[in-house]
Amino acid sequence: MRRISRDRLVVGLLGVAAVVGGCSRLTAVDWTLIPASSEGNTGATNAGGAAGEPTGGAPNPSGGESGAANGGESGESGAAGQSGAGGETGGTFGTGGTGGGGNGGLAGQGGKSGNAGTGGNGGTSGGGTGGTGGTAGSTGTGGIPPCTGTPGPLTDAMVLFAGPAKPTAARGGRVGLDADCEAERVRLGLTQTKTHAFITIDASDFIAGWTTKFPDLPANPGTKDERIVGPTGIEIASSWKQLLQAGAEQSMICAKVLPSDAFWWLSGSNFNGMMANVGEPALFGQYGGPNETCNGWTSGVSDPVILARPGSAQYAGQLFLNAGTLNAQPFLLVSCDSTAVNPILCLAYTP
Repeated sequence: MRRISRDRLVVGLLGVAAVVGGCSRLTAVDWTLIPASSEGNTGATNAGGAAGEPTGGAPNPSGGESGAANGGESGESGAAGQSGAGGETGGTFGTGGTGGGGNGGLAGQGGKSGNAGTGGNGGTSGGGTGGTGGTAGSTGTGGIPPCTGTPGPLTDAMVLFAGPAKPTAARGGRVGLDADCEAERVRLGLTQTKTHAFITIDASDFIAGWTTKFPDLPANPGTKDERIVGPTGIEIASSWKQLLQAGAEQSMICAKVLPSDAFWWLSGSNFNGMMANVGEPALFGQYGGPNETCNGWTSGVSDPVILARPGSAQYAGQLFLNAGTLNAQPFLLVSCDSTAVNPILCLAYTP
């Protein structure tokens, strides 16, 4: 059955009113008596409700036939930062409105589809700026790792501590270095009974080979494998092998081995690691040559070839044995005649 358009119905009713009333003036039309048509262009729609609650578009009485319905306008931004839902569409072929973006809120929902129409576009997310991320943990000055260790007991542990610095690298080799360390152990009052300078000297005496050089070292997994701590009990490594494979857990400054203004200590250890056994991780603390140990710590003169390799006071990991930076190979060497600011390290233990 063909329906009569609203405009035609209005004109017809006006004509009837004129004839029936017998008046020369037109009577005002009561629009509430005239049903709305579902055919034709819906025209403009109501705006989406406040706080993201949309209202469908109301029909426009002036629409023409067969027009494509316009979608409802987008909803306003939702409360509490959530975006409004898209407005519903009007009549036939309507396209849902786009949800309004909340301030930093969630994306708006798509408008509901009209009669045989297309669903509305999802609202864009709010324009609010995302929250600022939490402040990262302190990295210390110039990228130096922060100190995290806590003091603990010194018993049943090997203690790493600072020995004295001297004007040059001529320290009397192993004998002279160990004598300096023993004197410092006594001064500190450590109860461990043996002391050696923690330093590489030559091809028969290097840190990575200490379990052979000093067989009474408590570094035997499964029997007596003591952890290594600083003079206040801050752990440096959980075991001897861990110290030489992964490096120190704390820098020598953090472990209270060296003062906060220290840069290096005399290590003599090459930056290359070598496997003790096939398939195992490399051990650092290797001997590279007399050009890295001031000729076994007997030379104290300036020389372009015979130099000293220091370990880092500021960095943990393997850099503690071989001073350098986090982004470069640790090729640092210091002159044998100017090592006064570079102390030695000592290890005290009880067999």
